[in-house]
Amino acid sequence: MEKRATPNKEVARPKTQSKYYKFNSAKSQRERGLVRLRKNPATTIELRREEDIMMPAARVFELRALGHKIDTIWIEQPTECGRIHRVAQYVLVEEATV
Repeated sequence: MEKRATPNKEVARPKTQSKYYKFNSAKSQRERGLVRLRKNPATTIELRREEDIMMPAARVFELRALGHKIDTIWIEQPTECGRIHRVAQYVLVEEATV
């Protein structure tokens, strides 16, 4: 039996989808992380839960590449289910000058 190719159809995107991706872009996540770190230090768990940054280490790496001085302190912190994990706590020491 011969397989037939399915015709290419344009899939209409929901209008909210473009806002969703814009809001969750790496740039948006970096901005949210930097705003948070200006206020006080934050852990990996806190940045995920409170700022919706799924890969905080990557965003901090990118912020450092942009010239921000951010220190990492290793601490133990429980997750919502109560397990203790060794996580990074990020401290903004100095912001990059633009």
